[in-house]
Amino acid sequence: MFAREGSRKPRPRIGTELPNPGAPPTASLREWVATSRLAGVVRPVYRYLEVPAWYLTGRRSVPPHMFKQKVLRSYARRYRLKTLVETGTYVGDMVWALRRDFATIHSIELSEELYEKARARFSGFEHIHLHHGDSREVLGQVISTLAGPALFWLDGHYSGERTARGPVVTPVMSELAHVFGSDRAHAHVALIDDAWEFTGARGYPAQEELERSLPPDRGLSFSVADNIIRITPPDPLS
Repeated sequence: MFAREGSRKPRPRIGTELPNPGAPPTASLREWVATSRLAGVVRPVYRYLEVPAWYLTGRRSVPPHMFKQKVLRSYARRYRLKTLVETGTYVGDMVWALRRDFATIHSIELSEELYEKARARFSGFEHIHLHHGDSREVLGQVISTLAGPALFWLDGHYSGERTARGPVVTPVMSELAHVFGSDRAHAHVALIDDAWEFTGARGYPAQEELERSLPPDRGLSFSVADNIIRITPPDPLS
């Protein structure tokens, strides 16, 4: 049915193994970098240093943010996608990093506080559209406005600390239903962050459950690499 490859918020420290499913999240240097008053100065330096540090550990820990940016850019180029749709704006770092890579960007945030801060950060960027609300509802509204295929970065899971929680820990099942079930006109690409969380425990569906939820007649591929679940239509280059 599907091709399968390979086997924010609080995250493991650089150089540590991927956390065991079910282990309680702990405060991390990344969380401090994201929330400190010195974030504007510290964050860019930290972003550049964490990538080589991650490679030196054999890529065994959670991938750094700059690596995730690279992954998103690579899928956008491969599938010629000009629109990015994100769930879980958080502090807006992914939108900021990719602001020049897409003609249109939509980002959905459940926390009113984080949404308002993102609105202030991206005021003046006409191609960036921020949405406040539950992605289980808002994502469908955003998709109805799309004129073509989009890259979806699904990172709206509840992660403690400053993130907001809706009725469910992760809205990803509803999000996938919107992306691949409701909208059958476009060949979207969906990338889901924090693959290690999807074990069927603590409110997260198992990866196998995510795969089974996809429509079987779309020719979709489901793979997992570098802690990112990747759901793609038939490869345009094959």
